[in-house]
Amino acid sequence: MDISQEPITQESSAEETKPEKRKFQLKIPELETRDWVLIALLVFAAVAPFWRMWEYAWDQWFKDTGYYQHGIFVPLLIGYMLWRRWEDLRQISVNPATWAIAVVVLGALVGWWGSRVDSQVVRQFGFMVFLFGSCLYVLGTKMTRALLMPIILVGFMLPLPDLVFSQMTNSGQVYSTKLAVKMLDFLGYEPHMVNNSTITLDNYQMEVGVPCSGFKLTMALLMFGLFFCSIAKFNWWRSIIMFLVLVPVALIVNSWRVGMIGIFGEHFGDAAGKLFHDWGSYLELVLAYGALFGLARLLGWKE
Repeated sequence: MDISQEPITQESSAEETKPEKRKFQLKIPELETRDWVLIALLVFAAVAPFWRMWEYAWDQWFKDTGYYQHGIFVPLLIGYMLWRRWEDLRQISVNPATWAIAVVVLGALVGWWGSRVDSQVVRQFGFMVFLFGSCLYVLGTKMTRALLMPIILVGFMLPLPDLVFSQMTNSGQVYSTKLAVKMLDFLGYEPHMVNNSTITLDNYQMEVGVPCSGFKLTMALLMFGLFFCSIAKFNWWRSIIMFLVLVPVALIVNSWRVGMIGIFGEHFGDAAGKLFHDWGSYLELVLAYGALFGLARLLGWKE
């Protein structure tokens, strides 16, 4: 008996044996009417008490003399972090923590109180509590733990309290001035430190003001340091080393810039000193971020 059978081609067998790709499905529980009402209330609670906080932060990001221009890069960094970790995040189950509604309400109430007493610090604290609680309520504890770095990074968008800002800038002024004096002395310029922020040379005198305290550079480096710790998947001790090293790096690089302003002013006059003051900040950034990349490499970052 003649039995005919169609030959199995290589292409069809390959298609059968080819593993099927898993599609990412975010399981969200079905929402009832009361749930939508609750979400609407939460959105209102998020917008109303924190509106003035974001208005103030926006002004600081784009202010010519501001210290928080790095804040505009935070959404881009967070987006890149989520894109890099997407394959890992899709494996984590989403189990909303209903108990976290208490944290959400607490953050909203603190934000409302901050608006009532017109306190930027209270509003910002309330917002971070609100953000953390919302992630717990919507995504659950496992996913929130995985997103902890991006959540913390959001805090770099917000200006620091005035007291903390003053302490950091005052300390930065003093240390930058002292280190610049030591650098100039090492190079044979015989500088004289009149006070904690004034350096005099034979033909030039400069005042190390608040903008030259290194605060902006320090905050930007810490922000990018947190970003590198996340994408490089550093463990806790590598992350601690990164942050401990970046602060003195920012201080040393800033002191170098102050010293170079003095050298240019001493040899070529006030105009040259001012020129390096304005354009030397770009060289400062190159040196600082070069040090950050080098440190990340030493700690095991290989990309």
